[in-house]
Amino acid sequence: MAKCERCGKKGLFLKVNVFGRCKECQTAVDLENELNEIRQKHEKIYEVQTARLEEITSKLNDREALFDELKAEAKKTVRDEFEMEFQSESTELIELKSQLANITSELEDKEAAVKKAEHSHLLASTKTAKLRSAYKSIEYAIEKYSRMSANDLFSIAPDLQQIEESLYPTVNLPLHCLDVKDLRKRYKDNEKLIDDALVKYQDRYTTKANAAIYQLMVIALRSELQNILRDINYGKLESSESAIKSMTAKYAKIATDGNQLIAPSVMRFIGEIEYLFLQAVNIEYEYYIRKEQIKEEQRALREQMRQEAEERKQLEQQKKQVEREENKYKLEIANVMSQIVNTEDSEKVQALKRRIEELQLQ
Repeated sequence: MAKCERCGKKGLFLKVNVFGRCKECQTAVDLENELNEIRQKHEKIYEVQTARLEEITSKLNDREALFDELKAEAKKTVRDEFEMEFQSESTELIELKSQLANITSELEDKEAAVKKAEHSHLLASTKTAKLRSAYKSIEYAIEKYSRMSANDLFSIAPDLQQIEESLYPTVNLPLHCLDVKDLRKRYKDNEKLIDDALVKYQDRYTTKANAAIYQLMVIALRSELQNILRDINYGKLESSESAIKSMTAKYAKIATDGNQLIAPSVMRFIGEIEYLFLQAVNIEYEYYIRKEQIKEEQRALREQMRQEAEERKQLEQQKKQVEREENKYKLEIANVMSQIVNTEDSEKVQALKRRIEELQLQ
């Protein structure tokens, strides 16, 4: 029986690709991969242009401060050169901001398109799952029980001496899947299919004896289903499914021993109910799969946080080193500026200005 590794759906007619995914999940994965590629591309562009923006902004701030300090003493030609350079870099800064805005807008449009596609896929998957579940329950019943006789049940459940303990009323035990929105919806949809099957077969038993057998069997089946669902835990899916199959076989044997005339109808009923009960088991088990995934994600997140803390520590050290170097150059520039103010020799002033430019480049 094929099973989707991503969403957990399984079935005889379910087709999965080489990655173990159904068609709907592979479509969602492809969309996610495309979005991730776009995000990575835009993040790289954003990082490069942000670095360039910061560099230009820093240069502009330094140049503007220097321009203000030198304006009173510098010649008109020097002032004009600074103004032209300032204007050029301001224009480049505006262009970079515009490019960043365009990239951000494009990324938002892509994310909106992916969300819309995921919503459409979810609606289609939900509708398809309901139809598939109803169809496969009938198919399952025909394939497994339509040709089985009452005697065949001895090979499935040979120890059926006491039935009194099985005929308890339905109990309403709390299930973990009901605490999760999408699992609760899937469980309720499956419950609706079970109710529909029960109503459909109830009308077939017209005598009081047959109706009593059917009603008692339904009460006991649902009661035992609740017990099996409450015993599910991570790693116990196969044992829970085996318990469902053994339980349905047991009640089919009990009912058919009571009245052979209703054996064919009971076999079909048990077949449909067994499939839907197995679906309920899989829905409840999905909660434990997600719980285990959350634990793994939390462990990975803690490791990531530890690594990021180490990286932040290293970056802080690098930042302090850069600040020390920057302060050194600022002090030297201030020293040269004071020399320009106190020097009237034009050649020496030009040499000091060239020294300032060298310091700025450094």
